[in-house]
Amino acid sequence: MSSNRALHHPPRLRRVAQWLTVLLLSVAGVATSWNGYQAARWGDVQSQAFSRASMLRLESTRAEGAAEQLRSIDVSVFIAWVEAYLRSDARLTQFYEERFRDEFEPAFRAWLAQDPLNNHDAAPSPFHLPEYRLVKAQEALDLVDRAEHAVQQGEEANHRKDQYVMDALLLATVLFFAGISKMFKVPAMQYALLGLAAALFAVCAWDIVTLPKVL
Repeated sequence: MSSNRALHHPPRLRRVAQWLTVLLLSVAGVATSWNGYQAARWGDVQSQAFSRASMLRLESTRAEGAAEQLRSIDVSVFIAWVEAYLRSDARLTQFYEERFRDEFEPAFRAWLAQDPLNNHDAAPSPFHLPEYRLVKAQEALDLVDRAEHAVQQGEEANHRKDQYVMDALLLATVLFFAGISKMFKVPAMQYALLGLAAALFAVCAWDIVTLPKVL
């Protein structure tokens, strides 16, 4: 009678192993889907960040091109002013001064204040002074900074995606070990596989709790 009870009622440890197998298979299956979802979402974040970086770099190139055009205009008008000044053509110098751009005017006045014809320490031209600032040039630099920041965000998103993909692979391993543990008749082998599966699941669970998420 006692032997029949032993056959139909497995030991307590064996029942715990069976419940642990069911728990690991069910929870790890859900967790695998969650990690796959997060990997896809972080992939979207990565793509958006890299696309934004490309757009910002293009805008930076355009802004720098516009700045170069404005700089060329300032240089051309200034050279014409210098030629008129050296010819003592007051009317023509006045003509060019009235056509200086607003961004060039402060640097030109600061350069004249240095008495460049008599002061050897004067700046070679207004373009060497800090007063000469181009809004478009600064805009180009700002856009480059924003592009680099977007690239960093994309690289970070790629790192997060890789972490979730790795966890999904580990969870697939958990499912494999938990599944094949039922095929072994030797309890010690079952417990070893379940222990390994549980340890891997614990690592993945920690990542699931602590890793940043995109909803």
